[in-house]
Amino acid sequence: MLTILMGRAKSGKTEWMLRRIAALGDHSRQVLLVPEHATHEAELDLCRFCGPTACRSAEVLTFQSLATRVLGETGGLADVTLDNGGKLLTMRRCLQELHTQLKVFGRPSQRSAFLHQLTTLADEFYAYQIAPETLYRHVEDMEGAMGDKLRDVALIFAAYDARLRHGGTDTRSRVQKLHDSLPHSHYLDGKDLYLDGFSFFNKQEESVLSLALRRCSSVTVTLLGDKTGQQFQNAAAQKERLVRMAREVGVPCEICWFTAQERTALDRL
Repeated sequence: MLTILMGRAKSGKTEWMLRRIAALGDHSRQVLLVPEHATHEAELDLCRFCGPTACRSAEVLTFQSLATRVLGETGGLADVTLDNGGKLLTMRRCLQELHTQLKVFGRPSQRSAFLHQLTTLADEFYAYQIAPETLYRHVEDMEGAMGDKLRDVALIFAAYDARLRHGGTDTRSRVQKLHDSLPHSHYLDGKDLYLDGFSFFNKQEESVLSLALRRCSSVTVTLLGDKTGQQFQNAAAQKERLVRMAREVGVPCEICWFTAQERTALDRL
């Protein structure tokens, strides 16, 4: 079961979710998934609504900490995960190896700012599940300077991805490993999963949610929006993707609308 809670800020979506977690209590296991910056506040809210025994049946996680739980069950938790410095060094090694093949990005390859831009771009490719071979297939026939530039990016990304998986080790981020390991894990089986504080989900996170819909007893997501959809177009598009995902998985989907109570003339602002 997928439940989508839609409403403006301070319309009661989070409160409804926390009251639901408190009502379930020890009758089920609940996971509240929030962004990295919101974990402390979410834990305080959970204890405020559920009391000092909240941790017996519910826990606050992020995608990173969920990956830690899943990898601890399936294996791979002890694998090395590169930090930003390790990513930069790996990217620099790839550029050194490809130096003679690059038409555009050969000369600035030693600059740290350029290396940082490339690692950030690679993280974006991973987040939206763009494989190196897929990227190269789309740009190999492009002409002109833009074609040369994109082919350089595709070659660099392919070498970088190969380096991260070099020698039988996997040094990718834990969220990437979460997507690969979740089908073999029973960590979410039968649990009630709640997601709060996200403005949108990238392709990789949506894939994790798709797997969670198959394993969890229920999944509840809050999104910022209203019925007009004019001021919250990203949330409206995200809602449609979640509804389509539920349909593809074969689980029912319910959309609940929340209306903020305006107490003063400034509340609308």
